[in-house]
Order: sequence, then C-alpha cells, then structure tokens
Amino acid sequence: MRPKIRALTLGIALITALASLATAGGAGVNLERVKDGRYIVHSYACTGPSSFSIVATAEGVVNGERKSIPLELTAMKEPGAYQFERAWPKQGTWLVRTEMSGSHNFVTIFTLAKDGRVAGSEWVAQGNGRHECDQKLAANAK
Repeated sequence: MRPKIRALTLGIALITALASLATAGGAGVNLERVKDGRYIVHSYACTGPSSFSIVATAEGVVNGERKSIPLELTAMKEPGAYQFERAWPKQGTWLVRTEMSGSHNFVTIFTLAKDGRVAGSEWVAQGNGRHECDQKLAANAK
C-alpha cells in the first residue's frame, strides 16, 4: 500500500511542478471582440504589455474545405495591443490562432461562436497550433 501512496504523492508533486513551469514567464495573448465587430489582441509578459511581435490567422472549415486566412494586425496606441477586422466568411466554423514571437513561441487558439464572439481559448505548449486547430475544427464539424 505504501508504494502506491508514494507514487501518488510523487505524481501530484510532478503535476504541480509542471503546471507552474507552464505558466512561468507569464507571457500570453488575450483576444476580445469589441462592439463595432473589430477584434483586439492584447499581448503581455510578466512585466506588463509585451513588445513581442504577433501573427494571427483565421483557421476554419467551409463546406468541408480547410481554410487559413492571415489576419492583418494594426498596432494600437496601447503597448502590446493590436486590432483587426473579421476577414473570414460567415459560413463555416472558425478559430483564431495567434503566435507570439520571442525566446519561446507562444501559441493561443481562440474558439469563436457562430456570432463571432470569443468563446474560449487554449494555450498550445509545443508547436505552431495547426494540429490543435485541425482537431478542434474536426470536432466542431461533427
């Protein structure tokens, strides 16, 4: 019985340590839709707004066909803030994938509701997030 408790305790300690490492550095991206239909991307680091460059792409499926549309980000007066307008069709299922450059590539996938609202987000630990987009879009197509 003791080896099981020891293994469980070690497992919990490992998960806790990995969770804190995943958030270490405190960098990320938030996406919000404002009243006029534009979207605002806020990038941040542990010290405040981020000066890292951001790339955003609309990822979607329309009539069974996979689409990727680069989004044109315009810097705002607020440091680390960028805006863009919807550049994807109303048909289909869509996500927004952001990549923040720097010593690590921080990728965030934002789920969009049918009306264009931001419905959720997921930080991607490794890679560029395209595989995760494919999985989310396939799940929404069912």
